[in-house]
Amino acid sequence: MRKLISILLLLPFVCGCYVSEDDYKKLKEENEKIKIEIQTVKAEFDEFRFGAARTLSEIKKDIENKNWSLSEQKINGLISRHPIASETEEAKELLLIVKEKIQKRIEEMKKEKEKQEKELQTKKEGEEREKKEKIERAVKSMNKKTDQVENITWYKDKSTDDHSVSSCLYMYFGQKENRIVGPRFYVRYGGDDWLFVQKLIFKVDEENIEVIPLEVKRDNSAGKIWEWIDIFAEDDTLSKIKKICSGKKVILRYEGRDYYKDRTIPESEKNAIQRVLDAMDALKEAS
Repeated sequence: MRKLISILLLLPFVCGCYVSEDDYKKLKEENEKIKIEIQTVKAEFDEFRFGAARTLSEIKKDIENKNWSLSEQKINGLISRHPIASETEEAKELLLIVKEKIQKRIEEMKKEKEKQEKELQTKKEGEEREKKEKIERAVKSMNKKTDQVENITWYKDKSTDDHSVSSCLYMYFGQKENRIVGPRFYVRYGGDDWLFVQKLIFKVDEENIEVIPLEVKRDNSAGKIWEWIDIFAEDDTLSKIKKICSGKKVILRYEGRDYYKDRTIPESEKNAIQRVLDAMDALKEAS
């Protein structure tokens, strides 16, 4: 065939005929097309003669490697292309095995998915239960009172005495729907003489921490006076409060206009503040 093509190309020259450059290019292009067609026919013929056996060999290797989906795809292709080949009958028998393996794998994957979903659900339930228990533990030491007008539930430690006029400090916070309100920091001075408190100085171990309120409220009754602040504990103030809670020895100085009064903060008040912070964090996490 190749010789025939070459002869056809050379024939005009042998016959002494003149061939233009354009005609020569056309003949050359036709020659290339014929070569491609020959290669295609050869490939199709090889596929017809050896394709089934080659494909079946590949299928068996895929089965050995447990490539079930690929094996099924190749078997269906073999049956479609070589319906009467001897290899096709063997491929059909292998197809039953492959389908069984695929179905088994599907069932295993389904069981594995169900197992993972069950484990995830169990984990989720455990986390929800742990969160609920954490909240219950945190608010167990809290007294709560709901403001019906503002629709805010206020939380204070059970050790907090709102009716006393003695010196103290504590924290509290509120919850409105799923939003935390506060926390708020309350400090009170109670005594027989006015101090006209202007700032608070906490000596936490070897560090002095100042809190300067914008407003100090005052009242008196039955010969007793008290001055207090009730402020929103912003990040800076909250950081100071946490230092106060963790301090080994904390002295609070009520710095007045002319005089001052010192008081050592007892562990009970520091612990109460920490319980309030823990309860607030637990409710905030659950919100």
